[in-house]
Amino acid sequence: MDRKIPRTDDVNEINLKVATVMRNIRKRKGLTQVVLSELSGVSVGSVKRFEKTGNISLASFSRLVIALGLEEDLVDLFNDIKVRLQ
Repeated sequence: MDRKIPRTDDVNEINLKVATVMRNIRKRKGLTQVVLSELSGVSVGSVKRFEKTGNISLASFSRLVIALGLEEDLVDLFNDIKVRLQ
């Protein structure tokens, strides 16, 4: 099996893409970072850092997903992934 360790640059790029999508959804819903913080229980600083860097704990990410009403979309994303056996 030929598996490679993910490069930090690749991980950061994915994190930033996810953060950008989440920020755009927040804005489309008319929510400020402060309001999202209040709805999710995630600190304003963590919300700001996430939107800027893409870095956040999985628990805080899940809280943001729920606060934005995206939990079904996230579950569907992973349900749609087909596992390839090699």
